[in-house]
Amino acid sequence: MRTRKFLCLILALAISAFISVAAFAEEQLIEIKPDVSGTSGGQWYWNDDDDISKYVTEIVLELTEPTKGGAFIVLQGPNELWKQYMVTNGGGTDAGVFVITPQGVQPESYEYGQNYPDLFKTLQTEQVDQIGLGYYIPDVAALPVKSLTLICEMPDKAPEPTPKPVALTAQPTASKVLVNGKEVAFGAYNISGFNYFKLRDLAYALSGTPKQFEVGWDAKAEAITLTSGKAYTVAGGELEANGAGIKTPVATSSLISINGKAASLAAYNIDSFNYFQLRDIGKAFNFSVGWEAASSTITIDTSKGYTE
Repeated sequence: MRTRKFLCLILALAISAFISVAAFAEEQLIEIKPDVSGTSGGQWYWNDDDDISKYVTEIVLELTEPTKGGAFIVLQGPNELWKQYMVTNGGGTDAGVFVITPQGVQPESYEYGQNYPDLFKTLQTEQVDQIGLGYYIPDVAALPVKSLTLICEMPDKAPEPTPKPVALTAQPTASKVLVNGKEVAFGAYNISGFNYFKLRDLAYALSGTPKQFEVGWDAKAEAITLTSGKAYTVAGGELEANGAGIKTPVATSSLISINGKAASLAAYNIDSFNYFQLRDIGKAFNFSVGWEAASSTITIDTSKGYTE
């Protein structure tokens, strides 16, 4: 499995310092809060859901020039598990850099301390959710730790599954419909919360009103044509009742033009008929579309203009 390396740096440069660094996952934050007493350098926590400790491949602890004393690393888990590992230059004046791997401290490093492979054994086999830094120093002005670096190899996350598209459904509209105050029985559907009416039913119901429009078909352009102000030509089958049950709408692929100009309107084909969103048609031909919640009634008024 391919892996990506994350370099996580913990700095403890001063007792009063407050440091934040990015963790292995982008949404995670590591916070270091050094103890003002001078005997501990802070704790590094990670989320319980993460297995970060199991992917640590190196721990690099860089010391400054302490006068006396040294530093230690504490591993702790949620069940009061804790283990302490000494990492120090023995109080000398030379600074040290320790590169700790599962095989031990690297030969070229300044070596002193416990059995470091045990530290990795703890990381690999125990549940560890924090690392603490401690200091053995008599002088709080001389912190022996310059930086603590954890190098981890995290396995690539599996790609998120592509969500399946939600299938559209057309539910028969149960609301009453009034056209200029008179009830008209339309075969309409509700699709994604919007009312869709059969295009020819609307043209038939509005024919003879100021907002009448003709419906045609341009075979050459494969386009549905709508012409405002022109009486509708009856094709047969207008205002017939819908078939029972929920339908599966299919997006209409035909082009649409209004008064010779291309238009972009949401439309679906159901049982070989084209259904358009009522408000889109109201806006296109400037007639009022309303809703009376008390009586669950859709109103169409050709004496008024369209409003959102």
